[in-house]
Amino acid sequence: MADVAPVGTGMVISHDPEGGGVYVMLKSGQVVGHPVKMPYDQADGLRIRQNALPGKGTWGVIVFPNGDQRNGVWICSYNAILADAITSGPGDDFIEYFSHWSGYWDYLSESGDKTIAFPDGTTITISESGTAASTYRHVVDQNQNQIRIPVAQTDRIPTPAPAKIITVTHASGTKVNVDAAGNVTTTVVGNSTVNVTGNSTVAVTGNVNMTVSGTFTGKATSWAMTGPCTWDGNLSVTGTIVASSDISDNSGSYGTVNLIRTTYNSHYHGGVTTGSGDTSTTGQTLP
Repeated sequence: MADVAPVGTGMVISHDPEGGGVYVMLKSGQVVGHPVKMPYDQADGLRIRQNALPGKGTWGVIVFPNGDQRNGVWICSYNAILADAITSGPGDDFIEYFSHWSGYWDYLSESGDKTIAFPDGTTITISESGTAASTYRHVVDQNQNQIRIPVAQTDRIPTPAPAKIITVTHASGTKVNVDAAGNVTTTVVGNSTVNVTGNSTVAVTGNVNMTVSGTFTGKATSWAMTGPCTWDGNLSVTGTIVASSDISDNSGSYGTVNLIRTTYNSHYHGGVTTGSGDTSTTGQTLP
C-alpha cells in the first residue's frame, strides 16, 4: 500500500495518547488517516522511556516504511519558524535543557550546574552561585529579525500552580513531608538516629517552640545557654549548674529544695546580710 512518500515532513493536528502516536497533516496537505507512532529509546512489554507527545502545530520528520501510511514513525521534531525555545547561546555547546508544557523545566550546564524547577515555583539548584539558571528563547522582532530573550516563569505558565506537597518516603517507613504551607513533618517507624559529625551551628532568627510528648534526654560535655530560658516541667540535671544571675520560678521565689549550694556576692543568713560566702541549706525554703 504505497500511498505516501517513504520520507516526508508533517505537522501534528491531534493526539492518540493511548496508542502513543499523533495524527499529522503532511506538507503536501494530505491528512494521514492512521496515527504516526512515536519512537522510544527503549520499549518492550514492561519497560519504556516515554516522552511527551509533540504539541499540536509541531513540525517533524516522518518515515513511512514501504510508503505505507499505516506504518508511519515520527523521527524527530524541528523548528519550522524563527521563533523557538532553544536556550543556548554562544559558548553553550554542551548544555542539556528540557522544558515541559506544564511549566516544569530542568537545566544542566557545561560545568555541571543543575537546576530543576517545578510549576509551583519550587526549585532545586546545585551551582556555585546558588541561584537558578537563566533560560532563553528566540522570538522575532518588528523587523523580522530573530532575537534571544529571557524566559520568565509566567511565559511557561501564566497562572502559577498552587504550592505542591513534597513527600520523601524511605523503604523503612520513615517519611519527610513538606506541606503546601511549608511546614515540615518527619514520621519515623521505630527508633530514629540523627548523627552529625564535626562542628555544627544552628542559627534561628525567630522563636523556637519545642514540645516533647515523651522524654527529652540530652547529653553533652557542657551546655552553654546565653539569654533567658523558660522551662515548663521537671528538669533533672546530673552535674553542675553555673548561673551568673538569679534562678527563680514564676512567682519570684526559689521554691523548696533539699540541697542548694551557691555563691553570692551578698546574701541573707539568719537575718544578717553578709559578704561573699558559701552557704549550704538543707530541707529549708529559701526566700
